Amino acid sequence: MEVTNSSAALLCNYEVLTYLNELKSKAQTAQEKNSHLATILYETSHYLTDSLNNAPRIANIPEFLTDLLSFPVALTKEEKLLLVNSPPSSALQLSLLIKDCDDRLSENQIESLLEIIKKNVTEEQLNIVNQQTSRKKQQQQ
Repeated sequence: MEVTNSSAALLCNYEVLTYLNELKSKAQTAQEKNSHLATILYETSHYLTDSLNNAPRIANIPEFLTDLLSFPVALTKEEKLLLVNSPPSSALQLSLLIKDCDDRLSENQIESLLEIIKKNVTEEQLNIVNQQTSRKKQQQQ
């Protein structure tokens, strides 16, 4: 297999999962012939399903990306993809996703970006994350 254009498109985890589900439904007979492909599809879709269900996620990706256009600092495609795949809830998490975050963004801009993210994260996912955080704190005590 040869990669012809490695940066033709960037896909978020949700898009990859959707594609894998379509591929699984179309290629059931082809997968029986190649058990390795079936295993890879199963493991990958299982991982993506778990990660999407147990972590906060952006509810409406196009709306989120439109909101990022109004943000005063230009973010790279890769940074936007990281924000979509694993939306941060704190400045520390944000600094891990954005290259040179402290140099490029002021504290006000960091707070503004976190507000944009919080606005676009699904409410039920925020509740799940808050419950998980509470459980972890209780276990540590």
